Amino acid sequence: MNIRKEIKTTFKIRKYTLMCLYTSILFLFLTLFNIIFFNIALLFFVIFLILSKLYWKCPRCGKHFPLFKLDIQDMYTCVHCKRRLINPPIDLTEYKKSHC
Repeated sequence: MNIRKEIKTTFKIRKYTLMCLYTSILFLFLTLFNIIFFNIALLFFVIFLILSKLYWKCPRCGKHFPLFKLDIQDMYTCVHCKRRLINPPIDLTEYKKSHC
């Protein structure tokens, strides 16, 4: 598989797993009203853990990223092999100042 496509897939799946985590937290709060919500929250949390364990790893070195690092937008390099995953966003105002 193309490494860029694999990196995109990794981050896309991470977004879905984080949605499962947030949904489980929501259902955990709803447990106050009905105990069935606890089971739903537990299900979403288990889905979060399984998908994170399977897919939240560096496509280059294969080592797992920190599980509860929720801010994936700031993750530009692998914490293990230090290779670049995605290009950081460029602040065009800083670029224009330095190149004018």
